[in-house]
Amino acid sequence: MAIQAVTTQAATGGRFSLGIGPSHKVLVQDMWGLPYDQAALHVREYLSVLVPLLNEGRVAFMGQKFRVVGALQIPDARSCPVLISGLAPIMLRIAGEIADGTILAWAGPKTIGAHYVPKINAAAHAAGRPQPRVCVLLPVAVTDDVAAAREQAATTFEVYGRLPNYQRVLEREGVKTPAELAVVGDEASVERQIRALSAAGATDLIAWVYPVGDAAAMSLERTCELLGSLAGKV
Repeated sequence: MAIQAVTTQAATGGRFSLGIGPSHKVLVQDMWGLPYDQAALHVREYLSVLVPLLNEGRVAFMGQKFRVVGALQIPDARSCPVLISGLAPIMLRIAGEIADGTILAWAGPKTIGAHYVPKINAAAHAAGRPQPRVCVLLPVAVTDDVAAAREQAATTFEVYGRLPNYQRVLEREGVKTPAELAVVGDEASVERQIRALSAAGATDLIAWVYPVGDAAAMSLERTCELLGSLAGKV
């Protein structure tokens, strides 16, 4: 992973951020047959190997899950930020202590400001580390037909609402489905919703752009134009 990350960082001219996470029990344990009972420990130790390789080019780590002594043989390798999908308190603590931030999926402004940002910032501060990035992944569609956008989101993203990890996030936000968190509306409305995420403490928006209705192409074009115009300004 470290070799792939520094290679991609070089190929993108320093614009690459690496996101990792423990996935979900239904995939890891039920489908792949791998244990999922110590997912947080697995992620902590994985980072304890990966981050030194990226930042220093070498690692010597002996843990319960990983025992690694090695080095990268890549001259002038350039590190990249590492973000983890930290939703539970223990994962947010790991993100603040070891990683460069977290990627939140299906979190709204209420819980971003009241739950996620305070916890990850406190962990980073206690570890003497810089304020972490808080990246928020949400569907985005610029359209005049909000009802159609919600209906499309309900179909496209329904499966995520059935995963226990995300169900806890939705419950904390006070919604029942991912579709309720989709950022939809005309240009002014979508911009207000994005600015609300920023005001809550989100540092990055990972926009899952999706088409809406009969004017799908126009919706996609409007969405991309708005997001492009807001890049670096929110």
